[in-house]
Amino acid sequence: MSIGKKLLYLRQQRGLSQEELASALHVSRQTISKWESDLSLPDMKMMLSISQFYDVSVTELLGVDEKENSQESIEHIYEQTKVVLDKLTKETQKRRTRDWIIIGTCISSIVIMCMFFWLIYFKPETQYIVNNPSIPVSEPETLIDIANSSLQVEKYDLSHLLIYVNCICVLKEYTEQTKVQFGFIDENNKEYIFEASHNEGNRFIFNDKIPFVNYQDIKVYIDNGKTKKVDSFYQADYMYLSRFLQDYVSVYLPQDGQWNLMADCIEFDIKPYYQEEKIKYEGKMAGELHLKVTSINNNKNEVLLNQKIPLSEKRLLKLSRKIKNKEEIVFDIETIIDGQTYFLYSQIKEIRYGSSMGYTIY
Repeated sequence: MSIGKKLLYLRQQRGLSQEELASALHVSRQTISKWESDLSLPDMKMMLSISQFYDVSVTELLGVDEKENSQESIEHIYEQTKVVLDKLTKETQKRRTRDWIIIGTCISSIVIMCMFFWLIYFKPETQYIVNNPSIPVSEPETLIDIANSSLQVEKYDLSHLLIYVNCICVLKEYTEQTKVQFGFIDENNKEYIFEASHNEGNRFIFNDKIPFVNYQDIKVYIDNGKTKKVDSFYQADYMYLSRFLQDYVSVYLPQDGQWNLMADCIEFDIKPYYQEEKIKYEGKMAGELHLKVTSINNNKNEVLLNQKIPLSEKRLLKLSRKIKNKEEIVFDIETIIDGQTYFLYSQIKEIRYGSSMGYTIY
């Protein structure tokens, strides 16, 4: 089984969509699709992240038998890489063929048009004005100067679920009457429209707060007084809330004062490194964390914990009994914010005693 098919199998086994997996790994859905189609390979850092997410070894992801000798392992990895290279070669050949067909069609069209215009404009008996102002001028591919435009998150207001953003939009064409609005479209297709101010020249800015949710697109509405046009701000991942929650929530089996695993409780805490973005924040996170802990030993599902707690503070939660050594446990973690559920984690783990650093779940 190729690496791509292995990744596809693991995702389908977990019942995840490509969008959900992409959100969990902080990559685009197109990247997941390329991996599963054997059109690209994750780098080693991403391999480690995937192995941790699925709780499988890297060698298992690579399809390498740990009993094989090093030479056989290298040959196996080479075969996996060759599968990707072969597919890329075929895709490239298809693309080249398609491109040549398009180029040939365009050249033929240009030749026919040139002949047509030559017959019309260069007939000796008739004179024509070639530079006809009624002929429409083609518009630029994009209306926005992407290189000089930007969008940055400047502050989180956790209590009120707001984020302060600084949007700078530089237009390729504008007039003194031009007005610009930003349309933030969330994952439920609800649109929040805000007026941008004219800063100088072709530069428009919006520096204010917007709802702290996931966005799927940001539109720019341009009105020059006569015509109205619309363009997307730029292609990016706008899953602001989901990304923040992934870096905010920490769930683990704690230790006692003697560094022994406390297998009869589970602890929720806030990850300290979510602040490494160096973005200002204020208040405590609104919403709830939903934790469910289920034992699946002996084909019996025994719920040890099913509780919702505030996201705003650290909590130590008691399980209905102590987890046994080598017992298989399903941990389901999700957040509920403003009535909407955000999936974070669902994984089976075999709990083994003896960890000197506690047992991290998420």
